[in-house]
Amino acid sequence: MNSYEVLAKAYEKSIQQDKERDTKEIREKIAALRCMGNIDPCTLFNTGAFNDICQKYAQKAMENCKISEKQIAAVMEEMRWLLDTRDSRNMV
Repeated sequence: MNSYEVLAKAYEKSIQQDKERDTKEIREKIAALRCMGNIDPCTLFNTGAFNDICQKYAQKAMENCKISEKQIAAVMEEMRWLLDTRDSRNMV
C-alpha cells in the first residue's frame, strides 16, 4: 500500500466517523488519490495538466516575497520554458 492509498483510507475512515465530512470534495479527493496510487507522479505531471497551477503558486510565492515584477517575469518565462522542454523525472 502506497502513501496515496493510506491517505485515501484515512479520508474514508474520517467520513465513516463523521457523516458531515462526506462531501463531493472529499469523495473526489479519495478518487484522485486512488488514481494517483496507480500512476507514476512524474508521468502525471508530464501531461502538462499542472503547469498553470504550478506557475500560479510560483508567481504568488514571488509576489509574497516582494520580488520585483521584472524578476518575476523572468522567472515565469524560465518556468514556462522548463515545463515545455524538460521531463520531470530529470528534475527530481
